Amino acid sequence: MQPENRFGTLLKKLRIQNNLTARQLADLLFVSQPTVTRWETGERLPDIQMLPRLAECLGVEPADLLATLETTAKQPVILAVDDESIILRGTISTLSRVLPNAKIFGARSADDALQCARKTPIDVAFLDIQLGQTSGLSVAEELAKIRPRTNVIFLTAFADYMPDAWRLHASGFLLKPLDEDALRRELAALRYPVRGMNP
Repeated sequence: MQPENRFGTLLKKLRIQNNLTARQLADLLFVSQPTVTRWETGERLPDIQMLPRLAECLGVEPADLLATLETTAKQPVILAVDDESIILRGTISTLSRVLPNAKIFGARSADDALQCARKTPIDVAFLDIQLGQTSGLSVAEELAKIRPRTNVIFLTAFADYMPDAWRLHASGFLLKPLDEDALRRELAALRYPVRGMNP
């Protein structure tokens, strides 16, 4: 179930009350219009440093916005990709134990993974490097085109692939089978921090 988007609901209400379009509010804040839209839909939340300026533009106290911001929980979205069913099930099981509040998707092919990413913004993708006839490295490149701030953590049984993983600016690299302690260490050092992720 998606978390309640109290902040986005309040933001949209206040914006409309102030006769501002999303574009006008974005211009006042020096951000893009899609950024304001993502705040309102709950896809993203603003940095806390933005609150004073946002409150000023909307004619409210920063504390009013902060109260709803703190109660709007972000549900991290995770994608696990492996062409071996037993490995994929084990990976999803481990991820579920470490991140019980995350929304976790599984995919057994590159096509399924990319289709999922086009429908749902992925915060962290765990990619097997060898995906049948396809490389997880090429999937990572495609994920970056869909959403550049997707954290990619490669999973493999072979450490020889590490140089290629780092060339793609991966967030991390884990050996199979997935170990909970190693997973927590990688999640604590993501390239792009994810709100609501507490491994």
